Amino acid sequence: MPDAPQNEELNQDLETDLPLEGDLPLEGEAPPAEPAAKEPPEPIESQMVAALEQALGKKEEPEPKLEAKPAEKVEPKPGEKPAVEKPTEKPKKADDLLLSDAEMAALHPKTNQRMRELHKLAKGYESEVERLSTENQQVMAAREQIMGFLDQHQLDAESLTDLANFNLALRTGNLDDALRMVEEARTNILTAMGREAPGVDLLQGFPDLAQRVDNMELSREDALEIANHRRRDHALQQSQQQNTQQQTQQQQIEQARESALKQVSEWTAGLAAKDVDYKAKEAKILPKVEQVVKTYPPHLWVPTLQQLYDAITIVKPQQNRQVPPPLRPSGAAPGGRTPANLADGLASALGYGGIDTMR
Repeated sequence: MPDAPQNEELNQDLETDLPLEGDLPLEGEAPPAEPAAKEPPEPIESQMVAALEQALGKKEEPEPKLEAKPAEKVEPKPGEKPAVEKPTEKPKKADDLLLSDAEMAALHPKTNQRMRELHKLAKGYESEVERLSTENQQVMAAREQIMGFLDQHQLDAESLTDLANFNLALRTGNLDDALRMVEEARTNILTAMGREAPGVDLLQGFPDLAQRVDNMELSREDALEIANHRRRDHALQQSQQQNTQQQTQQQQIEQARESALKQVSEWTAGLAAKDVDYKAKEAKILPKVEQVVKTYPPHLWVPTLQQLYDAITIVKPQQNRQVPPPLRPSGAAPGGRTPANLADGLASALGYGGIDTMR
């Protein structure tokens, strides 16, 4: 029986899927054990969604720990070069694209001048991008510091405005307004404590109780107790309403986030299906996901990520492609289905009917 054509690239792609003639058992030999089924890899599009969920602080349920087995060292086959990890490609800068003096001298003077102008222009844009990036980092750091201060001191927009107005009154010498604010704050504090003091009438706002006290139908102590009870009930109702509003707002935020995550998942799935460079571009976007989540509301996540994605250019190194040797003929009839990829085409040429029918 003649040997199968040797092609290193094709053999590497097919050695786990296609049985070659050398793999068939000889007469009298036991058939080789079938390799253990490999778990399918994580879908490409899920990595972007996982990064968003991590930025939102979502924690996945811990999976049960399995005892890790030491990885088996795979020895290269005879004549096969060991796999070498490719270094991470760094983005090129303007100076990296600058031609040498000898290359510039070989150009036409006008072209030479234009190349220098383009380099100068690229350097200017490069410096501007670095400046804006630095300023943006400073702004984000200041924003985080301010928001942390407000959260720590439980300051909302209304209380912050009151404090700012009081400080302005003191700084500008408007002491009457400053004193009025202090008196209002004193009255509110004593009223919340249910304690009377000069200038503070706890029955104010309850004309029915004040009328009954004036008519000697109710003692002032009992009237104050009833008034304080009404205030507590009113404060409890307001607190419950605020909690309900906050819960509603939080649910709306969660729904908006879930909807945005679904949109990102659908968007990345579409990109992964039609863009061969999706994986490389995704690796450049993932470090920026947390900043996008902190800076933009959920409905702007996809448009922002789309802008970042469109701005990425993948420079592919030129490779010398070798034409593989002709495959041996099979009984496949002409005019069949178009192979989905190289491995599928090879399987059809070998008469296996395609990868899908083999798995």
